[in-house]
Amino acid sequence: MPADEPEIVPEVRAEEEPSAGNEPPVANAAALPGKWQRRIPNFGHTVLFFAVAIVVMIVASLSAFALVMGLHLMGRETADQLLREPRLLIPSMAGGYFIAGAIVWAIFTHIWQQQFAQALHWNFAVVRRRWPTLLAGGVVLSLGVQFLSNFLPIPKTLPIDDFFRTPGDVWMVALFGTLVAPLFEELAFRGFLLPSMASTWDWLRTPKQLWASPEEAVPSDPLRDPRWSVYALIFSCALTSIAFALVHADQLAHAWAPLAVLFAVSLVLCAVRLWTHSLAASTFIHATYNATIFAILFVATGGFRHLDKIT
Repeated sequence: MPADEPEIVPEVRAEEEPSAGNEPPVANAAALPGKWQRRIPNFGHTVLFFAVAIVVMIVASLSAFALVMGLHLMGRETADQLLREPRLLIPSMAGGYFIAGAIVWAIFTHIWQQQFAQALHWNFAVVRRRWPTLLAGGVVLSLGVQFLSNFLPIPKTLPIDDFFRTPGDVWMVALFGTLVAPLFEELAFRGFLLPSMASTWDWLRTPKQLWASPEEAVPSDPLRDPRWSVYALIFSCALTSIAFALVHADQLAHAWAPLAVLFAVSLVLCAVRLWTHSLAASTFIHATYNATIFAILFVATGGFRHLDKIT
């Protein structure tokens, strides 16, 4: 080869596996070769996630309960009283969430051989770009739900009212509900359950499409995640929202009206997660939704000092 002739560098073919951290964007997932159609998370991943989370939450709750009872850290309260004590329940739940989150982070980072947040499409860049819109959306959603709740047959007293007995309790619940609960709930429902149920539907109904070649791929729709069919998304959003509402059923005395409200809120969060391809976006709106509720409560009760005004 002459010295002045440039060296020809072969192009990297589309089917070659990219290096870590350069995973093809979700928007082009429908046009990827078959090997890239592997679904993360799948149904088995979700079962493992919830198994770990449930075991950790049970162990954390029982450990905290036994410690408080054995050392009388909250006086001489009975076991029945402690089961409704926010000063015990909220910290034990928060601790359980963090421990479970750390464990599943380690497990699935190893199983998937890629970054945990990347695999679940955390995609915080969407929040950085669209935070004013997402913030406004969370506030409007919360205000709209509060307004519509005035016309629904919601019971005057609910088990969750036990968390609003003192200003200290309310502050603790507000911080937990704004900063901790949305993160773990979105991880569980929109991070694992939503995509795995969509993949399960497509696998059961049309398994060939999961491993479609680029020539067989259907052009992507910018308004939905192209990895799944429309029917899969409808099914997974409905199932995820039912599960999301039922998780809060005990706190709401299994009353259909507040559960229906949570179902509708979950549908919105699912839509945000799918439309933006960002779990961070749905988490941000979830946190904003809860923060708006507590902000309204803060104003209505004079800084959580007059909790009798809640009714």
